[in-house]
Amino acid sequence: LPISGTPTSDGSPTPTLHRHRRPCRVTRCSSPPIHLPAGSFGPVRPRPAAMASAPPQTDVEDMSLYEERIVAAPGALLSDFDRVVSATKVDTTGDGKYDHVQLGEDNLVPLSSWREGQFNLLGQELKRDDTHLVHSNEELIRAFNTHSYGGSGIGRTLGTLLTIGTLGGYSLGRRRTVPPGYFGHYLSTARHMLVAPGVRTLTSTTDHWREDILMDDEANPNRRIGDKTILQVPENHLAGGYRIGQHGEGSQDQEFVLFSQGRHILPESKYYGVTIIHLGGEQVMKLGPLTVMYVKEGHLGGAFRRRTGRYEIMYPGPPYLLHEQEFEDIVIVKRDSNVFRIGPYQCVVVLDGQLAGAYSKADGTFQILSPGHSYKLHTKDFQDVEMVTRTTQFTLGPYYFITTMAGHEAGVYRRHDGQFLRLPTGKTFMLNCDAFKPPVQVIRDSHITMCGPLTLLTVASGTLNGAYRISDGVFVEFQEQESQYVLHDKEYHGLVTVPKYSSEKQAFGPYQIITIREGFRGVFEREGKIEMKEPGYYKVPCEYNIYDPIPVKIFTEVLSDHLFLTKDGIAMDVKANITWHVGEPHKVAKFPGRFSDLRTLVVQRATDNVIRLVKTFNRGDLLPTTQDIRHLMDAEKMTDQEIKDYAMNSSKKLAEDLSAACLAELSSVALLGVTIDTVTFEGFRLRDEAIMQDLANITKSELATKAERVQGKLAIAKAEADRKTRETQADADAFVMLKVAKAQAEVRKTEVETESLARVRQAEADNEIRAATEATNIKVAADKLVREAEAKAQALTAITEAEYNKKMKENEAASHMPTQEFELKKLELEVAMLEKIGTAAWKYPDVYTGFLTQFADKLRIGPMTAGETLTRLGVAVDGKDAPGKPGAAASAAMAKGGAFP
Repeated sequence: LPISGTPTSDGSPTPTLHRHRRPCRVTRCSSPPIHLPAGSFGPVRPRPAAMASAPPQTDVEDMSLYEERIVAAPGALLSDFDRVVSATKVDTTGDGKYDHVQLGEDNLVPLSSWREGQFNLLGQELKRDDTHLVHSNEELIRAFNTHSYGGSGIGRTLGTLLTIGTLGGYSLGRRRTVPPGYFGHYLSTARHMLVAPGVRTLTSTTDHWREDILMDDEANPNRRIGDKTILQVPENHLAGGYRIGQHGEGSQDQEFVLFSQGRHILPESKYYGVTIIHLGGEQVMKLGPLTVMYVKEGHLGGAFRRRTGRYEIMYPGPPYLLHEQEFEDIVIVKRDSNVFRIGPYQCVVVLDGQLAGAYSKADGTFQILSPGHSYKLHTKDFQDVEMVTRTTQFTLGPYYFITTMAGHEAGVYRRHDGQFLRLPTGKTFMLNCDAFKPPVQVIRDSHITMCGPLTLLTVASGTLNGAYRISDGVFVEFQEQESQYVLHDKEYHGLVTVPKYSSEKQAFGPYQIITIREGFRGVFEREGKIEMKEPGYYKVPCEYNIYDPIPVKIFTEVLSDHLFLTKDGIAMDVKANITWHVGEPHKVAKFPGRFSDLRTLVVQRATDNVIRLVKTFNRGDLLPTTQDIRHLMDAEKMTDQEIKDYAMNSSKKLAEDLSAACLAELSSVALLGVTIDTVTFEGFRLRDEAIMQDLANITKSELATKAERVQGKLAIAKAEADRKTRETQADADAFVMLKVAKAQAEVRKTEVETESLARVRQAEADNEIRAATEATNIKVAADKLVREAEAKAQALTAITEAEYNKKMKENEAASHMPTQEFELKKLELEVAMLEKIGTAAWKYPDVYTGFLTQFADKLRIGPMTAGETLTRLGVAVDGKDAPGKPGAAASAAMAKGGAFP
């Protein structure tokens, strides 16, 4: 900061600051830190040894020379966790036929092996044994019944002889029906044998039936019966067993073989440890020495290959079939976190907004893993991964990361020389912990920002800023508001920032500043001499003593509730106001105390003078009552208003006399430089309770007397008002009654006329309604009779037609009646008729009998003619009795009223 200017009174030059962006030189960031574009990170390799010896740079803009250190992570560390193994048919011989299936990049599986289960064998050769596979029940029975020796011939011979000797009874006892869906099971000379469903007979005496067995037992697909195992391998199942001995070329003793889908009859002498599993539900399943592993999406599998000792990661795809002689430590892990382990690998997914890294075990360098990739790090090559969420400032491994933001100031101490380096804004820096201390970053939210040893200063309007320069001890002021000052602790100290205009005394370096406001006078002392200053801004050296400014404005003091005794011994208090101001400030400056002490002294003296003056008066002079001036009403014949005016004028004159007397006595305070302007008495108040009570009682009695007089006058006025009201009310009532009578007469006349007209119109309307009603009723009655007649005619027609139809139907049905049924009906009617006649008590008139006899050949009674009926009754049609029937005697008896037998 070059300094120039003319010497001051003390011989030192006046500080003048040239406009300069950087008042002190600050060494900027050198080679070790590197920066990245704002908002991005990249993996960084440790700098080579040749770079470590490069000379340090002096400007941070040269840091771009080291961006070649930011390189991508080696391809061996990248891992594609989204990889899915798919099966693709390929032609390896070039004959145009598919012969292999490619799984992944370098894993070829023969098409024949692939069709046997579609497993990813990872180059293994697993043997299958289908020599005992059967395709039908007949083959199953034949294979099961195949043994190394035959049955007993003696038993068969004995069975045959017993069958002959018992005439087949022995065979019947050895007979069994095997139901469908079952195999018949019997034991023959220690051999377990099966037969197909049906009626089966065991002839040999060495054969014995056992319990039937299911053909397909779903609950138990692996059944051992005697020395044979019936193995059922359904779809989505896998079965296998250990082989005993060598059976054909290429087979080995004790090797594990797989059995294809279907049914197998396995001799116990050739296989053991036969197991079967269902391929579903679990991701890892065991089948003897084999492990079936399903790697789903979102999972990874892995295992060590025994022959190479390398760990292989298995991705989602077809199921893996792994033999324990080839693989060990088989696991499946779920990718449910960003960092997880599988075998010796530590897998890391670095998301946007994150950064990860790990130390290399080979050379101790720190490998940074940039976001947007998946990595797999082997534990033999790298230590545990560190992962952090990116912020503006964080630590990862041996590096400090800091992003310098706009509106902030950042810097860092360099370890080897202790220099503080400023970091430009808008970049991301990666600083090695061995070369740098932790960086600092502060927000620039004020005019003074402290960042490490630097103080960044901008001059705010209305402030004074300055600091002592260490090199020469001069206090330097900073005044350029458009400049930014960067002050280093080794060059400046004691930075002071104060508001320029303040009524309080402030220290500003070697100066004192104060602003004397309007209405005050400044008091400065230099070398024992007092100097009075007018209002304004003052900046003086420290040899001045600045005292509190003296106010020269008008003060108003209220003297209230000061108790005193009047001349006649009555307790009262007084309220008064005084106004005063400082007339001679230099005298006040010499007052041995503060201005508040002077103010208290003035108030105290004024109070004492007021009390001393009012004590020389009686209560009646200070606070006269009605009783005190009542004599004026009798002597002077004054009215109430004149008495009030007289009392007011007397109180006003008394207050003026007291104010003048008090001002005269307070003139002595002028020696203190104070001028009393006015003394005003506001009023007096009684403090003697007894006198106040007496005055209250007197006032009450007077008020009561006045109230009685007022009530008498009020009663007279009220009576007069009532009289006038009654007269007015009578006149109004009469007028109203006259008007009401006239209105009622008019209304009555109108009502009569209206009523007469209404009756005439009502009569006419009634006649018209009556005539219309009668005509309507006649028409309705006529229509009703017509409808009723028509309805009855229709009903009779319908009934007649129904009866006619009924009779016609009955007759038509009777015409088709057979002869036998017709005779039976006739007999039934005759029996019914005779029964009724026999039980009836009625007189048979001869006239009626004669009538029937006369018309016997022309009348019919039911199905018989009248003659036939009379003949059956024993009445002769021609005057003769029918043979075997009652004759005339019976007729005579009946004629006499006798009962028919």
